[in-house]
Amino acid sequence: MNRKTVFRNLAIVAVIVLAIWGWTVLRDGNREYKSVDTSVALTQLNTKNVDSVQIDDREQALRLELKNPVDGSTKITSKYPARASEFVFTSVRDSGATYQTNVTQESVLWQILIFVLPMLILFGLFFFVMS
Repeated sequence: MNRKTVFRNLAIVAVIVLAIWGWTVLRDGNREYKSVDTSVALTQLNTKNVDSVQIDDREQALRLELKNPVDGSTKITSKYPARASEFVFTSVRDSGATYQTNVTQESVLWQILIFVLPMLILFGLFFFVMS
């Protein structure tokens, strides 16, 4: 095999992977939310300083829109441990704020890509070294 074509193909694959990664970073919906500790988020729920809540169940995250700003922001996000899910749901319900639970699922294409991509990289390196 010609080494120039191999390096060119590897460079093309690297650019495509970087473009996909950049697209997912820019598509992130949490950029406008300020990350805070779980205790801060639960305190805001208990003091009823919350307008609306989004619970991302798979990611175990809360996104809160506050009535009065905390740490200079009216939109905060926080992660919580899996064992605290029932307590968090109870706190959200007792806060009186409107809430929405989002249960996300990765697409089949993404799951296949995560499974196949490392094998393709390993086989590609193997064939590159053996040629």
